[in-house]
Amino acid sequence: MISRTKTIRVAAELVAEAERRVAAGEFRTVAEAVETALRYYLDRHSDDAWAAYVREEVEAGLHGRA
Repeated sequence: MISRTKTIRVAAELVAEAERRVAAGEFRTVAEAVETALRYYLDRHSDDAWAAYVREEVEAGLHGRA
């Protein structure tokens, strides 16, 4: 995997939570925690997943299911 370095601003409480999880051994580094969280989000919010959600909502609306 090719990696790049990017500087981002993150809310202090998120950094503290990531650092806590690193200290607990859940992740090796804060960077690993951020990468894992970003991958988790992107995997679950793909264009295909969004399109499926919209189709389901439209179908439910058309048939009176809410």
